[in-house]
Amino acid sequence: MSQLLLITKFDFPEFWPLSTNIGDHLVNPYVGKAQTFDVRPLFTTAEWEGFTRNLGADAGEFPGIEVNEAEFLTSPPATGWDNPTLAALWAGFVRPLLVTESFRRFMRWHGTHITENGLETFSDGGNQPISPARRAELKADVEAERELYRNRLATALRVYRGSVPSASCAPKPKRQPGKGGPTFHAI
Repeated sequence: MSQLLLITKFDFPEFWPLSTNIGDHLVNPYVGKAQTFDVRPLFTTAEWEGFTRNLGADAGEFPGIEVNEAEFLTSPPATGWDNPTLAALWAGFVRPLLVTESFRRFMRWHGTHITENGLETFSDGGNQPISPARRAELKADVEAERELYRNRLATALRVYRGSVPSASCAPKPKRQPGKGGPTFHAI
């Protein structure tokens, strides 16, 4: 059974320099893994079903939603989606994170092949692979932007779902006498 992918390689150039000439078979596995392991766990079943219902194959083209993230946090724009707020959440926060997570996974593995000799990097001779130091710099850049998108999404989700106090906000129990103070030992 094939997985419904919510983005395609044509979503990448807005955020990352990925050529749309690259084959779908090279990009889609990374999109699928990012969608399944990195982004899907951040949402409830109902929220995720809202994305798949509105972005799925039956929905035709992906809707072009213009959204101002600051405006979303106060009053989301009206669109043709089932849930206009969910549409704004997708356009302003989820899609950028999903593209970035997919690109991070793509960049980490692209050009690496598993052979009988282990992991190897193949080159056609005309191109030179980047150095490990340069790959580490690029990876750090992508991961920094990923954290930015994850934090922005977390803030938007708190607004979308309504603020719910977390366990870290609960009052801390009073310290028991004799617990946590200095300890003296006889020598």
